[in-house]
Amino acid sequence: MFLVLVSSVTAAPKTVNITTYVNDGTFKNPVCSSQITASNGTLNCQIPLTYTSGSFVILVYENGVFKGSRTITLKQVMFAGSEIMLSVMMITTLVGLGASSGIGAVVFGVVGLIATVSLGILTGGSIIGMGSGILWVIIAALLLIHKMGNRIQ
Repeated sequence: MFLVLVSSVTAAPKTVNITTYVNDGTFKNPVCSSQITASNGTLNCQIPLTYTSGSFVILVYENGVFKGSRTITLKQVMFAGSEIMLSVMMITTLVGLGASSGIGAVVFGVVGLIATVSLGILTGGSIIGMGSGILWVIIAALLLIHKMGNRIQ
């Protein structure tokens, strides 16, 4: 659900219309539409629950004149908030498998991290930027393996 606030500098009423379409390039599938004729107010448009994921375009018209648009994307929720617990259980189980040696534990920890990301349980973002934390964990694990290997010799 999203809201559009309507206000006018003058007290003259105006007609504001918002329409949401499925972003398929044709704008032939309206999902919801709302209209108000007033000097100020709020427009409410709720995307039905049948649309669990996808991209939508919101078009705003004032007195029949196009004023702007916005594209929103809905993502499907697979695990409904239990991603962290599933990830912790998976990674600790794999680390426990390799617990007989330090290098094995680190390797299995990285394998568990890669598995949780590849299964979509955790999202790590991109390689560069804010979501690159997973890459840095892998680099830190490689440094740990190198240091442990030098310590053993």
